[in-house]
Amino acid sequence: MRRRALLVPALLLVPVLAACSSATPSVATVTVTAGAGTCDVSPTSVPPGTITISATYTGEGVGEVYLYAEDGGAFTKILGEVEDLTTTAKSFTADVTAGTYEVKCEGGGQEKRVPITVTG
Repeated sequence: MRRRALLVPALLLVPVLAACSSATPSVATVTVTAGAGTCDVSPTSVPPGTITISATYTGEGVGEVYLYAEDGGAFTKILGEVEDLTTTAKSFTADVTAGTYEVKCEGGGQEKRVPITVTG
């Protein structure tokens, strides 16, 4: 009888624990359209956590997109990148905390940087 008394409360906890563990943090998606000298980023403000950068290139040839964090007063720390970009989207994820970051688009021998803000 003692076993049954312990088993019933334990079984009642299983759905409660499963509900707690199934909560996953949301992932913000930032869309980047790079071109020769252009870099369209949307949105430019995201919450802290994991973000996905989904990038395409509209210029001739191939392009590249980078996400930089500040390091020593300059945006030089690469958090993620995609290379050999064409019109087919490629993506990467990065973990970000509150602050300012830069998306850099390269292509056609030109580059452009766009700031994004992580709020919270």
